[in-house]
Amino acid sequence: TKSKIDTICQKYPAISLRYFKNDENVGVDKNCHLAIDRANGDFAWLFCDDDSLESGAISHVVESVSNNAKDSSFLFVNYSVVVENQKTGSGCSTVQEVQIPGEELFEKTNFAVSFASSCVFNKFNWSKLNHAEYFDSKWYHMYCVREMLPGTEATVIGTPLILMNGMSISDSRKEKRATDPGAIDFYMSAHISFLKFAHTLEAHGYSQNASQSAKATAWSLTMRQIIYFHLGSDTYRILERARIVNGMSPYLRNKPAFWVLLVPFLLLPSTPIAFLYYKLRPYF
Repeated sequence: TKSKIDTICQKYPAISLRYFKNDENVGVDKNCHLAIDRANGDFAWLFCDDDSLESGAISHVVESVSNNAKDSSFLFVNYSVVVENQKTGSGCSTVQEVQIPGEELFEKTNFAVSFASSCVFNKFNWSKLNHAEYFDSKWYHMYCVREMLPGTEATVIGTPLILMNGMSISDSRKEKRATDPGAIDFYMSAHISFLKFAHTLEAHGYSQNASQSAKATAWSLTMRQIIYFHLGSDTYRILERARIVNGMSPYLRNKPAFWVLLVPFLLLPSTPIAFLYYKLRPYF
């Protein structure tokens, strides 16, 4: 990577481009933090290495920051998702550029802001946060956004300017499993963290409606995450599944469907679930 950066710097000397390489793998949360912290500008745009930009995306965002969005604490940049050559929208409810009260961002974007590459932070507002408490949450950027938004203005750039280049469900989970084979499934761990996130909004200055909407979204995604877990599971590890149930239960234990439907479904063997999924997928 460094040789590529050096080539770009030589070709475009007017660009103030700096390259950093950490001495060790610090994990995704601390890496996001360091990227924002090291940025010199008034705004910092997180961008992951497996995503790409639509033509004119940088100019569009720079223009927004320079004009209407210059006083916003945060900008959301809309995106499209491409998996196995199929392109879909992010779920964001608008394709316009709008300024909204910060507390409305999660509902307006339908939590599409969970995608790190959609996040542009106002460095001044970001600098006030206690960042370390979000490390190892797997959602560093979301927790920062949660803290920054109340009492401020946010900008939604509804035009899809980014392509999220996704992997298939099974491939992405196998990749994460390979990096840490002894741990709980990465995506299930991330979903448990999202459940916690959704259940803390009201305590951090959000309205009861925003909080209830977040909880409903998290609940609606739980069965999907369990199905995806089955698709990527190569061995049956009862301790892992027990830890998943234990992680979810503080947020879902008051829902009978969690115990009657979701927990038994999670504890089933994965092979027949995966078989049924791929057989039924063409019809759903």
